[in-house]
Amino acid sequence: RQLVDEGLVAPPKYLPPQFRDLNALSAWMCFSNFLNHLSLDRIEADYANIL
Repeated sequence: RQLVDEGLVAPPKYLPPQFRDLNALSAWMCFSNFLNHLSLDRIEADYANIL
């Protein structure tokens, strides 16, 4: 905010909806991180009998 106040950085002209709510954004980032740590090969092997 300080850089905006000093005129060194201009605030964005358009802020996409997904970036307006930082709490929701952080929740999605945590969920994405969780999903990225899953091994799809392992899940497929574990549930092969019921699929």
